[in-house]
Amino acid sequence: MMLIVSFCKPSTESLPKAIKGDLDISSISPSVESLYLDGEWEFYPKVFLLVDEAIPEKVEKRYLFVPGNWNSLFPGGSGFGTYRLKVKLPKHWNFPLALKLFDQGTAYRLFINQKETVHIGKTGSSKEESIPRAFPLVTHSFLNSGSLEIICHVSNFHFREGGLWYPILLGNEDLLREEREKNIRLDLFLLGSILIMGVYHFVLYLIRKKDPSPLWFSFFCFDIIFRLISFNEKFIVIIFPEISHLWATRIEYWAYFFAVPLFAQFLFSLFPDLFSRKIANAIWVITSAFSILVLFTGTEIFTHSAPIFHLCTLSSSLYFFYVIGRALLKRKENAFMLLIGTGILIAAVANDILYSMEYIRSFFLVPQALLFFIFIQSVLLSMRFSRAFTENEKLTVSLFELNEGLEKKVIERTLEYKLEKEKVEQVGKIKDKFISIVSHDLRTPMIGVSNLIDILKAKTYIESEEERENLLKMCHESVQHALEMIKQLLNFSRVETGTLRLEIEKVSMSDYIESIIGSVTAQAKSKKIDIKIESDSNGFLLVDPEIFSHALKNLVSNSIKYTNSGGTIWIRILQEETQSRLEVEDNGIGMSPDSLRDLFNPDKVRSRLGTKGEIGHGMGLFICKYIVEAHKGEIEFKAEAGKGFHCIIKIPVTT
Repeated sequence: MMLIVSFCKPSTESLPKAIKGDLDISSISPSVESLYLDGEWEFYPKVFLLVDEAIPEKVEKRYLFVPGNWNSLFPGGSGFGTYRLKVKLPKHWNFPLALKLFDQGTAYRLFINQKETVHIGKTGSSKEESIPRAFPLVTHSFLNSGSLEIICHVSNFHFREGGLWYPILLGNEDLLREEREKNIRLDLFLLGSILIMGVYHFVLYLIRKKDPSPLWFSFFCFDIIFRLISFNEKFIVIIFPEISHLWATRIEYWAYFFAVPLFAQFLFSLFPDLFSRKIANAIWVITSAFSILVLFTGTEIFTHSAPIFHLCTLSSSLYFFYVIGRALLKRKENAFMLLIGTGILIAAVANDILYSMEYIRSFFLVPQALLFFIFIQSVLLSMRFSRAFTENEKLTVSLFELNEGLEKKVIERTLEYKLEKEKVEQVGKIKDKFISIVSHDLRTPMIGVSNLIDILKAKTYIESEEERENLLKMCHESVQHALEMIKQLLNFSRVETGTLRLEIEKVSMSDYIESIIGSVTAQAKSKKIDIKIESDSNGFLLVDPEIFSHALKNLVSNSIKYTNSGGTIWIRILQEETQSRLEVEDNGIGMSPDSLRDLFNPDKVRSRLGTKGEIGHGMGLFICKYIVEAHKGEIEFKAEAGKGFHCIIKIPVTT
């Protein structure tokens, strides 16, 4: 598109420019069919010169650069005057010529070769006499007569700047009209695309209100639409021909102002943990203040707010980059693509600001940049919905599998519950039985101890010191037996209630067994029982030394109790790859298969006397079993009446 290219084509810098009101383009290349009438124009302040009269001598003549404002002559921009330029045309321009003008500030009458060609608004020497109007156009055609005189009356009492703001393009009428039509079609395409995407995102929000980002993005799109129709090609004047310049400008400014907080709110909805709510609220407050100024003042006042708001826009843009940059560092979803789209959009905003303030020669880029940003946003939404759809498929499959196995799991859980219930009931029975046995067995030694103490107190029944020592020894043994039963009861209670806490250590089996055998050596010697240890020198156990010792003491004491005098007890230690194996075997009285089968049946547990009348409460093996299982081990009992008792313990070598 030649018109757009001409805005930024570097070769335009080498084209002739007007000097002191004269522009000679007669020698330009035949390939150039249009150029800007840039340079020094004659300017006559505070006078509207007629085209058919000589310039009075008392009228001051100045030179102003076009495009540009006249605020250096009229502080505040309010004033009126006449621009004039003489152009020497190239002979090879044998096609119909025309001028393309953008809106100027803020009313003008244009004369070409002494003939009025354009009349936008009403020029006047005061605010009351003038009527502002803004509308870009291409003039009627005129023929190449070798030279060209352009006179333009301009007045401004309704804007912060006055004069010929924007460049005036001279060239082939067909080319200028064709390019303007292309620009209009492009703007209409942008309008339609942005409108569709705005509606699309709004509908997305209605479908899924949990995520507010599509709502704010749709509002941002609608805001840009208002900006687009009120700026550049001024479609709002075509849509509403009767709209006043005041309201058209208000819509233009509101659309610009509200674009910043709407985009800020969009980013806030995407990254609420990174975007400061205070800054978002501050942007809304600042925008509201500027918007109220636009509502209650005229264009000659509120248009001065634009340069100030530019600072708000640029500072907000820097913060937007900061937020998206943090999101990128935190690896937020789609932050990289959002950074690219936002960067392009903000660069376009900066371009439009500089172009509108006449600092650069380009063209308005925000609509095109927004279309690109919308495209990126649509891609991100598509990716998000694609992931959501994939997750939904996975959840559907998982739900199907869950439903398929639900009945099986219910059966398994019911069976587990039943087993746990039976286990609890069994433990309850064991505890009740244990308490019953211990209570009964504790009464006997306690009564014996009480009677012995009475005899010792009486003294009359004691015939010798040796008899007294024997009575004290019997009393001590009874008390020790009672204490041992109480300790067993406490251990069982800790295991049964789950309060048993193990402090696992790695201990050498040989040393550990030797220390435990030492505590029962006296008991074994009293019955002349030989204890033999068959040990693997490298064997070790991962156990709580104190707790596990109760199980071993119970097993060895049990073998001593039920082994005849002169018998033997074997303790075997074997270190295997995955477990430590410990065996306690005796050649005592053993037990019948029925008794072995009912060993852990609470209803059939009975206390038994040892081979020399030792008292047994029948719960020692229960304690062993629970302590071994607390260490995640296994315990196995083998026995036969008259042929001894054999216990096998397996403890894992890893915790």
